[in-house]
Amino acid sequence: MLKKVIIAAFFMFLSVTGINAQTLEGKITYTVDTARIAAFEGVAKRIDMTDFEKYQQDLNRKENLAALESGEVFKDRCVQYFKGMPMKAYAVSYYDNPKYTYYYPKFVNQLAFLDIDENDGRMTEKFPFRTLRYDFRGKLIAVGIYVSAEERFLYKENGKLISHWIGNYGYNARGRKIGEIEDIEY
Repeated sequence: MLKKVIIAAFFMFLSVTGINAQTLEGKITYTVDTARIAAFEGVAKRIDMTDFEKYQQDLNRKENLAALESGEVFKDRCVQYFKGMPMKAYAVSYYDNPKYTYYYPKFVNQLAFLDIDENDGRMTEKFPFRTLRYDFRGKLIAVGIYVSAEERFLYKENGKLISHWIGNYGYNARGRKIGEIEDIEY
């Protein structure tokens, strides 16, 4: 008799769970370590910089620096200033080729580094995607991974965490605020 009750309860349980079954959807949560693994998969340690020779200096430097002060917006490019970072720099991204962002120190007209956005400079709903940072000689210096529209991780070429960005604020491995992005336009 007990065996029949257990079997009946089992079949009742199966029929109830089948009726109420739902597909649960959720986003992947990244830790510093899981993001690091995804960020470095298949990354080139060096690139040829001959395609970027014309960006070794900012040809629009005076206009770009003035725009940072005045808030002027350009039709052909986006200019951003990064404060609180070890090197005060501004970034220039051209709308006709948003895959690339060029960084120049505020006080020297020499390309410091280049970001290559594997998502072609478009913020989309497809995450994660990476940005690869190379110095002016083409040597990998950092890898960033966007895990959502609001969260990204930046690592040194050796895999050590540089910063974890949430929104416009960057934090170091200890959780201390180390940077802020101003004047973002997409």
